[in-house]
Amino acid sequence: MAKPASNIHMYRFIYNELVDKIVRGEYPPGSRLPSEKELAESYGVSRITSRKSLGMLAEEGLAERLPGKGTFVRHAGKAVPGPGTAGTGTDKGPIIGLVMAGFADSFGVDILNGVLDRGEELGFSVLLARSHDRTDREEKAVQRMLDRGVDGLIVDPAHGEFYSNIFLSLVSSNFPLVFVDRHLEGLKAPYVGTDNVEAARKLTDYLFSLGHETLGFVSFNPRGTSAIEERLEGFMKAHNECGMSPSPSHLETGLISNICAGEEEKRASIERDLGRVRDFLARSGTMTAVVADELEAACLVKRAAGDLNLSIPGDLSLVTFDRPGYSIDLPFITHMKQKEYAMGRRAVEILGGRMEGKGDMVREFLEAELVLGDSTGNNVKKR
Repeated sequence: MAKPASNIHMYRFIYNELVDKIVRGEYPPGSRLPSEKELAESYGVSRITSRKSLGMLAEEGLAERLPGKGTFVRHAGKAVPGPGTAGTGTDKGPIIGLVMAGFADSFGVDILNGVLDRGEELGFSVLLARSHDRTDREEKAVQRMLDRGVDGLIVDPAHGEFYSNIFLSLVSSNFPLVFVDRHLEGLKAPYVGTDNVEAARKLTDYLFSLGHETLGFVSFNPRGTSAIEERLEGFMKAHNECGMSPSPSHLETGLISNICAGEEEKRASIERDLGRVRDFLARSGTMTAVVADELEAACLVKRAAGDLNLSIPGDLSLVTFDRPGYSIDLPFITHMKQKEYAMGRRAVEILGGRMEGKGDMVREFLEAELVLGDSTGNNVKKR
């Protein structure tokens, strides 16, 4: 079997070879073409890939798919292109899908821009969908894209202790899939995201350098969410390197308002989380700084501190991830800036390799940058 050119995808390569064989009479009109399973085994690809090749033949009028019987070369229809010309002229290029929890200035928009820019450079069309950080919506969004015939997927997985079986199915069938920002344990799939352990360690070390000794950590529920788990690990690692161990009372990791849908449910969960953070700050009187795992958690800390007449940064220094600029609700916060744009571009490059049947199951971790803001100061209580 000839090898495909480096710039052609396997489904297109298989399609071209089948067309050439039809033209040469190897598959005469009315003959049965190899099945999805036979093509998958012959070319070493997934059945999704072979199914797309046969589907393209049907779309072009070169073959007819009969349920329960197979795919057959048509007796009549559009003129069959000559050898080596299959897929030219009207080819619009591969289509990839991007499913994100959401697209916000604080996180998501730059990943989108990176995906769109690199996709355009490589000749890819991009379909977009939001899961609103819910696994049920995520599964529906992925299925819709598969129904649209996408050639590959980039997914920012929803928070949650459990992930959808649809990802297990895609991975087991070798469908081109790349995760961004969060990776799912137990699934052997490519991933590109931030080195969250190192980023959280740097953020915590910065607070130590300002003289803060008693630090708190506030996050949404970390179970099953790799990014939060890794940030908590980095927070703990920084303490261990300084010979310290934070008290369990200085960890608030039970927030839930990030995964709620619907205005009423969201409002109620925010009030619930706000109460938890107020109690957390009130019972931790010696705490002078807080690491929040993301901007939404930082906003809750800011509001709770205000309710307790604690000023930021006078009484409490606050740091987080992903803060794009100033707002009325929050000072320009000290944060770790993730390389979202590079993350999006690299995800497309990895996905392109997977779509061509190349590339390892790589996991790439990008370094984040510490950006200083108005939410941190020296530990005045120590002075």
